Amino acid sequence: NHLSFGTDYPGIVNPLDNVFEPVETMQMMYQYFIKIVPTTYTKVTGETLFTNQYSVTKHSKTTGSILGEVGLPGVFFTYELSPMMVKYTEKQRSFMHFLT
Repeated sequence: NHLSFGTDYPGIVNPLDNVFEPVETMQMMYQYFIKIVPTTYTKVTGETLFTNQYSVTKHSKTTGSILGEVGLPGVFFTYELSPMMVKYTEKQRSFMHFLT
């Protein structure tokens, strides 16, 4: 129950981790629209990790022909790569910060 697009870094939240979606009927369509954002995470040591984070929007509907709903039952993923990049940098505060 884990979905990621790269190596995890401290504090990352993957919105689909440990998500369980019970099936209401065999005629269900689940659509996940995923936006992937390139991310760099630079540790205080200077080591840089190139990874990605994502956001997700989920839609579900019944596809039974009795109700007039159209579509194929199943799970569908659509993804889009963001042209923007997020950059996280760890900083270490000096001891003097606590004295002022």
